[in-house]
Amino acid sequence: MEGERGNLGEATIHFQAGLTVARELHDVPGEVSILVNFAILLLYAGLYRDAIPCFQRALALSETPGVEPTLRAAVCCNLAQSFLGIGDLDNALEAITKSLELSAEPADTYAAHRRAIREWTFVDIALEAGEMELARPHVKACYEYALRSGASASLFVSHIATGIFEIRAESVDRGLERLENALKDSVSLGEQMRVMSLTALVKAYEACGRPEPALRCMRELMQYFSERRKEQINALIAQGYDRPTGKSDEYLDLHAWKYREARLRAAAAEHDVVNARQDMLERLAITASLKEDPSGEHGYRVGKLAALMAKELGWDNGRCYMIEIAARLHDIGKVGIPDNILLGSQQLKDAERHFMRSHTIMGAELLANGDSPQLKMAEEAARSHHEWWDGSGYPKGLAGDRIPVHARIIALADVFDALTHGRPYASPWPKEQALSEIERLSGKQFDPSLASGFVELVRKLAAAHEDLDEFLASSARVSGFLTARKKLKAMLLEEHGHVSQERH
Repeated sequence: MEGERGNLGEATIHFQAGLTVARELHDVPGEVSILVNFAILLLYAGLYRDAIPCFQRALALSETPGVEPTLRAAVCCNLAQSFLGIGDLDNALEAITKSLELSAEPADTYAAHRRAIREWTFVDIALEAGEMELARPHVKACYEYALRSGASASLFVSHIATGIFEIRAESVDRGLERLENALKDSVSLGEQMRVMSLTALVKAYEACGRPEPALRCMRELMQYFSERRKEQINALIAQGYDRPTGKSDEYLDLHAWKYREARLRAAAAEHDVVNARQDMLERLAITASLKEDPSGEHGYRVGKLAALMAKELGWDNGRCYMIEIAARLHDIGKVGIPDNILLGSQQLKDAERHFMRSHTIMGAELLANGDSPQLKMAEEAARSHHEWWDGSGYPKGLAGDRIPVHARIIALADVFDALTHGRPYASPWPKEQALSEIERLSGKQFDPSLASGFVELVRKLAAAHEDLDEFLASSARVSGFLTARKKLKAMLLEEHGHVSQERH
């Protein structure tokens, strides 16, 4: 009861007293039961290396006559979780496999709950070892046993197992939402369930390349471990518990977690640098865009359309995010084009046309040597978004599949947005006229396998959103640069109004 309330020091004292009595009475089943419950407490306090010998002792005693045979399966499961805690995946997988082999088909709801726990443990270990297909049937089994149990704790464990699997199976948004909901639900289910959900979120955020939220969860987890360890160790010392000496220190117990935390810190720091560079480049791209589009939102609309098109093609969330960023930067090279050429008539002289086309090369050079996947994709998109499917585009005259697929997608979104918003030298077209033009140029300018799907996507979006521009440019609302520019423009207009009134 003290353990469930989070008073781990008090719980340790009672377990130690119980263990002493059980040994005095030669009550082997009692000793096994206490060792298991005590070790579970150590496990959830991050004292993995103290938990392991307790579980191993319980496993050895479990062969004694009078000990419940099914207890061996439970001990093996907890032993597997302890090995996982110190990063020993081989022993962890061996222990959980043994646990499932020893597990009989559940005869009641509590047995179904215990089986759900074991199936979740297998999933967690298999995914950590990179064995996704090995984990797949156990995700389903965990859910089925949780339903048979009907207990909220069983369903909670099932959500964790499903969530961490969905993350690896590239259903990232759904998996993260499931795990975040589990974290909220853990408030009413106790400290151990909170540890479980935080652990799952650390691994999930790390797996999908989001080090900042992973680090936040990691810090809460490590703080919990630190506080519980202090309580546990003080209680153990007070009771004269003979802890293993030498290697059983905090560094070794939490080595796998500390290594993970250090890795996340490095990734978060690198992410900050990449974001800072990306933000600077986005501001430069907006500056280039403002020459033709006073709203500065062209890149954001193109980015959103490109990402939605990629999603329709089955790309995972990470790649969809990459193409959205790349599309925002596709016209960055126009920052170096003189206004008299950029804003002049479409009937450009040959020399001016050559200069105009150089924005693809200049953009690629501005984005060259990017140290993130999205900037590498952006470099290719800037260079190739004016290549045509039939090979008559520029700057290299690439044709067909030689044009990077992300550049082909961005080209569709770019032309549609340019046609429907016009330019200083051309009036905007109605959406349907622009889509008809894209259909006309399918197989010539555009990849025919993408053009039809793009047209269908835009029509679907237009039907779902009364103000399509507002929807596509929603990301621009959080741009500090555009927000500041709009405020400045409003202030200047207001000031101009005051001056006009005074003159009048």
